[in-house]
Amino acid sequence: HMRLLSKIKSLFSRASTRPTKHLVRATPIEHPVLGSLVPHDTFADSLSGQIKCGVRQVDLLVSPDDKTIEAALKLAVGIVAPLQKLDFKCKNLIADEFLDSYNSGWRFGQVAQQDGTFSSFEKPLLTREQFRENLKLNSIEASGELMLIFWYGDNDMFWGHSLEVTSFDGPAFKDTHASMAG
Repeated sequence: HMRLLSKIKSLFSRASTRPTKHLVRATPIEHPVLGSLVPHDTFADSLSGQIKCGVRQVDLLVSPDDKTIEAALKLAVGIVAPLQKLDFKCKNLIADEFLDSYNSGWRFGQVAQQDGTFSSFEKPLLTREQFRENLKLNSIEASGELMLIFWYGDNDMFWGHSLEVTSFDGPAFKDTHASMAG
């Protein structure tokens, strides 16, 4: 999912339009809270690593986004302690936005047979709890001073699409947007 993050970020990144003399290359660090962070392969001014969310490792991208890397690191540190709470909040935001859509449309489909015909299928209706259980936090981007993006796998509920929650006010999560990508 870091590749998906990279592709999406490359579409919106200002890095390609900024003069290279303004680009500050990130250097590897051992952060006391975030652990080992290394320069990202595509975004030289960003750092990547992994953090724990419960028992799972989650990819982390720390991007200055026209601010300092220190500001983005501070933002990333601010989500470590409440990460499981923020994960639960994101899953609820995604359920608010997409559960009805799954139950009314995405769970129906057709699959090609060997003879070239198609057979219809219907996945089960999901409760809010079942829907949330299908969501797996794959990666987080801490961008600039306030933007956080939480990327989720959906256990194929939406046929390979990814779901994401963006918080425009950091860990406060008062200004958020849930969307689908892919």
